[in-house]
Amino acid sequence: MEVPDLVAVGQPCEIAIEAGEDAMPTCTVTELDSGERFEVRPSRRSGALRAVAVLPTEGAYRVEVREGAFSAVSAIVLACPLDDLTLAGGD
Repeated sequence: MEVPDLVAVGQPCEIAIEAGEDAMPTCTVTELDSGERFEVRPSRRSGALRAVAVLPTEGAYRVEVREGAFSAVSAIVLACPLDDLTLAGGD
């Protein structure tokens, strides 16, 4: 799984998932402070498996991908206001 480390609140966050051709893993996003969870549905585009999440508020989120009985793979993503990302980029 590949996800960006930092994304803008309210903007699409693309999650690249590596899995077999017949696999359709689940993808869950959890806001770490509140514990609020939501599912995003992966889909295949040009042979690649991807999911897109929109993180609704500032904070840290855990993205988990699981296929069947296998252990989940997870990563932490930070969401911040778009203005903060623009300032950090030097624009």
